[in-house]
Amino acid sequence: LEKAIRARGLKFVTTFHHARNLQRYKGKEEEVITREKNLHFQFRKSHYPLYPGMPPTLDDPELNYLYGNIPEPKWLEEVWYAKLVEVVDKYSPDLIYFDSWLNYIPDSMRLRFCTYYLNHALEQDKEVVIVRKQEDLPLECSVDDFEKSRKNHLAEKVWMTDETISNGSWCYTENLKIKPTAEHLHILIDIVSKNGVMMLNISPKADGTIPEDQQRVLLEMGAWLEKYGEAIYGTRPWYTFGEGPTMEPEKDFPGAFQKVTYTERDIRYTTSGSTVYALFMGKPEEGSEVVLESFSHEKSGQDIPVKSVSIPGESEALEWKQDDKGLSVRLPSGNLDPMSTVLKIETGESSSPWNE
Repeated sequence: LEKAIRARGLKFVTTFHHARNLQRYKGKEEEVITREKNLHFQFRKSHYPLYPGMPPTLDDPELNYLYGNIPEPKWLEEVWYAKLVEVVDKYSPDLIYFDSWLNYIPDSMRLRFCTYYLNHALEQDKEVVIVRKQEDLPLECSVDDFEKSRKNHLAEKVWMTDETISNGSWCYTENLKIKPTAEHLHILIDIVSKNGVMMLNISPKADGTIPEDQQRVLLEMGAWLEKYGEAIYGTRPWYTFGEGPTMEPEKDFPGAFQKVTYTERDIRYTTSGSTVYALFMGKPEEGSEVVLESFSHEKSGQDIPVKSVSIPGESEALEWKQDDKGLSVRLPSGNLDPMSTVLKIETGESSSPWNE
């Protein structure tokens, strides 16, 4: 698999969830087992959770390792750390993703792994990324991740969202409900405008085939990126991530962000050099005049000189004017993308602190 991925010029990503594997019972779990079910001793000896009729893991040496029912120092060295070293040595992944619970791993072990992985990358003269969740690694050596969620503000450090193509399972299941392409695209645009990146999970079948409804989403997103990718790839944030009426959650709770629905009045911005891209979260009315308030001196605190406005890939320049309200643009009667209309605004100079 690793060879096939690299042969196609893709990045090789490995994910780890095994910080959860040691049989630890703390907080509410331990309280319930001890007080309400009187199963504390049996719980520690058996599978997690306790399944009646299943053999206790202590009775089978192989299950000891599989379920982490071994002394913690032994587990940390021979399971948690050893698995990571094996993957680094054999496959040199470009990105290692940790799915939480690293707070249960001693600081010394976390430091030991980060040192090993980063030094290994240094020897190979390659850039690598460690992705963390829940503040369990310092951001000096890792990238912050939000599962099915994202930031509601423009962040100084790059961050990541891991999102899945469906409304249900991360893996393939029958009758899996796939989210509309526009929803995925709007999530991507919102993330990039706030200095983030998106890792999109798909759910292939057991034989490796990708169901048609998932293929359709990927192909439609690919078609949009083929036309407007210059507004995403290689861009940097502007001085503001965007504007519009849709309110976003005050915190990054996954359930809250999943309920956000944008409209064509919501706009996100990205930049590349002296070019600013305005990405609408939908399709504005054809032939209408839209006002980009972020170009006003009142909003930006600076004079942003505009030289021209167009739609990427189109030769026709659009009518525009700039005043105290911002930048007003007369949209054409056609060529507006239904998922996300994009305007390309040439300013003549960079107005993004990230481009300096």
